[in-house]
Amino acid sequence: MSQYLLVKGHAGLGNRIFVLVTAILYAHLSDRVLIIDWRDHFYSSDGHNAFDYLFKLKNSGDIDDVRHDIPLYPSIWNDNLDESIHCLMGQDAQFNRVLGQDVFKKYSTDIKKVKYPHDVLVVTGYVEQIDLLRKHFKGKFAPLKGMTKPELFKYVFQESLSFSPEIETRISKFKYHNWGNHVIGIHIRYSDKTISLAWYKKALSSYVEKYPDSIIFLATDNRAVEEELRAQYPQLITTEKWLPEAGNRAHGNPECPDLKEHAIESMLDIYLLAECDYLIYSRTTSFGLLASYLSKASEDRIFDIQTYYDRQKKGLKYFTRTWINKVVYKYKYLVARLKLRA
Repeated sequence: MSQYLLVKGHAGLGNRIFVLVTAILYAHLSDRVLIIDWRDHFYSSDGHNAFDYLFKLKNSGDIDDVRHDIPLYPSIWNDNLDESIHCLMGQDAQFNRVLGQDVFKKYSTDIKKVKYPHDVLVVTGYVEQIDLLRKHFKGKFAPLKGMTKPELFKYVFQESLSFSPEIETRISKFKYHNWGNHVIGIHIRYSDKTISLAWYKKALSSYVEKYPDSIIFLATDNRAVEEELRAQYPQLITTEKWLPEAGNRAHGNPECPDLKEHAIESMLDIYLLAECDYLIYSRTTSFGLLASYLSKASEDRIFDIQTYYDRQKKGLKYFTRTWINKVVYKYKYLVARLKLRA
């Protein structure tokens, strides 16, 4: 009988792919059949597996392969095989911002360990944990040990993942009608989480000054940002997609009219950003960070706007504010852990 690694989807597409890539590597190391379960409400309104809209996975299984009478690990998933992590987390969800990945400890297998006797392991979360696997890159996996994270992400996409036919067709059509030499990609998250738009503009203007004939590919979740940049840069291009009301999150938004289409639109933006000759992004967003990992651009053509923020870290005012924030965060973290144990 095969042993399985079941991945439960959580949060937005960038976060899911971070967990997915980690799970693919873990499945190889532990010799388990990988099953992806993205049937939750973020990208599926009818119970269909949103993963199938986007990808094809080599050597994968199906959720129906797992019998309901087989014990799962962690045991909290027993009798909850068809539930989403969002439903199961319950009251723990309110501590998510404080506890970070720690909130998933009772819902997700500890991947620092590879050998488990259980037939079905469940993995979930919202961050990649590749560094926890590096000590297991031995034997036939030894070549992976020296790879950087971007190299590992590209490796997994090349060896294990491919896009669905619909994604492939839409990528080809968009590039055929819109692409050109010197495409500058820029990702701007400006809905529920914002970073100074001035920083993005500063970085973009520096690239456009060097390459005035460049096409600008913008991926954003804010219509006003798109309109503002389009007025300044007529060579700007975007994919057609649904966008939320200003200030609201795009992923997991109940107002989204077509969750399947939204998942496809998001995947198109990530891949097209990665196809650009130059990339401007922020490492604080999983969407932009994933695009940077998958980017075909050389390292000197990928710019993280957090570089501007890093330059501000030297002042006393920043040091004092950071120290106070750390104390407050630590207090909130301890309170949240005590409530979880209660």
